[in-house]
Parts: sequence; C-alpha cells; structure tokens
Amino acid sequence: MGAGQRPRHNQTFEGLELDEALGTRDAAARCGLLIVDIDTGRTVEWLRFESVIDELYDVAILPGIAQAEAIGFVGDDLAQAVVAEP
Repeated sequence: MGAGQRPRHNQTFEGLELDEALGTRDAAARCGLLIVDIDTGRTVEWLRFESVIDELYDVAILPGIAQAEAIGFVGDDLAQAVVAEP
C-alpha cells in the first residue's frame, strides 16, 4: 500500500476522513510504503520516505529480486543503467 504526503487542496481526495483524523491528532501525512497482511489487516513491514519523494504513483512486486534500486532522472545513473538498442 502506498501513502503520499502531497496536499490535495480542492482535488478529488480532499475531505476524506483521513484529513480529519490527521487534524485531530495534530499529525502530518507521510509518504511511504506499507506491506499489509490481507488476512489480518496488520502492517507487516513499512518504509517511510523523508526527503525528496512526497508521493507514490505506482508500486510493483518484483519476484526473485533482492535489493532493487531506484534510479533518478538526473545524473549519470540513468545513462549507465538503461541501454537502448538502435
């Protein structure tokens, strides 16, 4: 499950119970990823992003992959990691 922290003023998701719950607790939304056991509803693992990332648009499961790496669009990392055949 992905969680975003970007404000959605006057957008589709404004006015959800979450807005009220955060306000009641004097808490701010956070961006992260939660692994939830669908049988129990309990959070099994979680990861919170605290710097550059403020919203997740998609999450994918990569079977058999350990220590996957995210590559940004700025810098040399992308050019070294992606090869396009002519």
